[in-house]
Amino acid sequence: MGVVTNGNKNGTLFSTDILALALDIVNHVPNIKTLLASQNLPAPNFSPDLPELPDTPEYAALRSGLVASLDDLRLLVVGPRTTMRSLIGSSNDLAALQVAFEFGFFTIVPVAEAESVAVEDVARQAGMDAGRARQVLRFLCTHRIFREVKDGWFAHTASSAAFGRDENLIGLGQYSMDDMFKSASFDGRLHQGVLSSL
Repeated sequence: MGVVTNGNKNGTLFSTDILALALDIVNHVPNIKTLLASQNLPAPNFSPDLPELPDTPEYAALRSGLVASLDDLRLLVVGPRTTMRSLIGSSNDLAALQVAFEFGFFTIVPVAEAESVAVEDVARQAGMDAGRARQVLRFLCTHRIFREVKDGWFAHTASSAAFGRDENLIGLGQYSMDDMFKSASFDGRLHQGVLSSL
């Protein structure tokens, strides 16, 4: 049996027909909704009160098939140049997350769905200026991490609330972001040292 990568078996190519991929997506979604309904779970949404999705082999298989088609469709529609530009620019996304972890945004913003907080309050509690806090929060909003409910007022989404409710997840985020940026910085210094010794 060949190596399986993103559902690609034995080196065969998936269809690059965007309509076929879209139909595959449409066929996967009802199966996921049915499975969730059978477990009395709502359909996924961005609410901070969304319950955890099942951690079962059956759900993982359904999710995997759907995500593979979604990823392929996105790559085909967006195109390689924009995809690579986004991948290269993802360090900006990670930098915004690092700021949110470092300054406690996930716990400063109230986790209750009906509650929001003014950016000035976030900035004051975080110990930074409101302009910088607004920039970071709005950048994270583009990834559905937090949401701006009205001008200058922010609340959680399902993604940000996951951090707000789980100290271990925050710890993992802090460790990963801090470690990654320090490693990248060290790699740059190491590279410069190698070049200067040539």
